[in-house]
Amino acid sequence: MSRSLLLMGRGCLPSGVRAAVVVAAGTALSLLAVAPVRAADMVPQACPIEETYEVWSPQKVWISTDTASDWQTGPGSIDFTGSGTIDISVTTSASFSVSAGALVASAETTFGVDLTVGSSHTTSWSHSIPLSSGVTSRLVRTKEGRLFGFRKHRLNTNCTVTTSADAVAYAPLASHSSNYYCWKRDDYPATAWWYPNPQGGC
Repeated sequence: MSRSLLLMGRGCLPSGVRAAVVVAAGTALSLLAVAPVRAADMVPQACPIEETYEVWSPQKVWISTDTASDWQTGPGSIDFTGSGTIDISVTTSASFSVSAGALVASAETTFGVDLTVGSSHTTSWSHSIPLSSGVTSRLVRTKEGRLFGFRKHRLNTNCTVTTSADAVAYAPLASHSSNYYCWKRDDYPATAWWYPNPQGGC
């Protein structure tokens, strides 16, 4: 016990002064006490879920649209004339969920090429190719695009990051210029839906 408190106990100070000193001492001790920690303050804050895409190794390819002639067997030729809407969209080999918009946006930024999630173009056409004897083929309208590798990084609510397996994507160019469309001969059976560049004169 301090000397001042001993003097107070012995009555060396007037009663009013003693009371004031006791109150002040009690206040000081209260200020030194550690504030209790609330349970909510001990819970870690959750991270917002975010998904980003890492992309690499773009290659120029020709991707099949939904426009194709009937199958024909040579000798002879395939003469394909018509008009309508040619549709094509981004395709991936991923076994996990993919945001096509976010994936294409990442590819555009990284590769400096204008790509699109989906393309729809109304036009007319007339094209012909010769067929050798015994060959069964069709004509397929293709559009230039990019084949590239990618993986997805996901930030989870517990602030850990999950990385997917590697996959590939095929994304068409955004432009509807005729320079970016090409006819390809697809031999039976129809196993090819994209073609390396150049092939078939495009």
